[in-house]
Amino acid sequence: SHAFTPSRPLLRATLAGLRAGGKTALYDAVITALDHVETATHQKHVIIVLSDGDDNASRHTREEMFDRAARSDAIIYTVATSDPRYGGTGDPGVLRKLAEIGGGLAYFPRSEDQVVSAFTTVAENIRRGYSIGYTPTNTARDGRFRKVKVMVRANGKSLNARCRDGYTAPGPTSTK
Repeated sequence: SHAFTPSRPLLRATLAGLRAGGKTALYDAVITALDHVETATHQKHVIIVLSDGDDNASRHTREEMFDRAARSDAIIYTVATSDPRYGGTGDPGVLRKLAEIGGGLAYFPRSEDQVVSAFTTVAENIRRGYSIGYTPTNTARDGRFRKVKVMVRANGKSLNARCRDGYTAPGPTSTK
């Protein structure tokens, strides 16, 4: 894995050197990315998963990946590399659920232009996003999932809030 960098030339060079093929360890990759992004000092934690949703080489299970995603504060967007409706392979349900758990969106582009459009939309969402916080009234350190509903109104109009549907409370031994 590489350190975080704002260098576009380094990012381009790294991406240009990547080659698809072989086995896919999607679940392991997402868990590793979530662990890595939590070490970042950036204000926004976002992961974009570019995949067909299949996994044939992970040590972790799909459920472990979903659980890790639910415990993270990272927003997760997914962009599919194939469209099953048009003969592609993959598991779009995994991509949909991962994005839903991560408070992002799942994109299923059918052309290179739509892939570029999906990434452009994700970048705009990241730039326009806000972080909010609150102090819960339930202070039990029981490690349970707590549902949260966010509603936004501005100038009398209801707006859409894209966010996670809850959080996992710290456990009894957590230092957070």
